[in-house]
Parts: sequence; C-alpha cells; structure tokens
Amino acid sequence: MDDGIILIDDLCALKRVYDSLKESIKKYKLEFNSKTKIYNSLEGFSFLGINYYIRNNKLIKRKVERNKKKILDKINNINYKFYKNYFKYIK
Repeated sequence: MDDGIILIDDLCALKRVYDSLKESIKKYKLEFNSKTKIYNSLEGFSFLGINYYIRNNKLIKRKVERNKKKILDKINNINYKFYKNYFKYIK
C-alpha cells in the first residue's frame, strides 16, 4: 500500500506527524511524492477515486463516476467480487 490519509484536527500536530513520517520513510530510501499535501478538510479532497467533503461536522463521500467506469473496464472475473463490494462500500 502506498496511499494513505491522516486526519487530525490540530494543524501543528499534523505537521509534526508529517515531519516524523517523512524522516521515518527515509530509512527505507523512500520519499513522499509531489502530490503529498496538507489540506484543510473544509475544502474537501479526493482519495482513491472518492471525493470527501465535511459539511455540518459530517463526512460526505462521493465516488467519481469516471473512475468507477475505468476500474470496471479493467477488472476481470477474479477481482469482480472485490470491486463489487468496494463500490457498495463507497455508495
């Protein structure tokens, strides 16, 4: 796995976690890519084909239809059950 989200309501704490992770992955000769950013959750963000928004202290998630079609076009029978359940989860 190489994707992840960390949600923290304190910006200073989030920056400390980010810096700590950045140092930790150096041990494995890895680094964050240019897409790694700190976002204000009120602005919303996309992650793995799902758009997330916070409205009235509730997390709202909406799948991106074009991503669903791309994924469905690529899957085969072996992966069908996984993706079928994945799309049920993000509904």
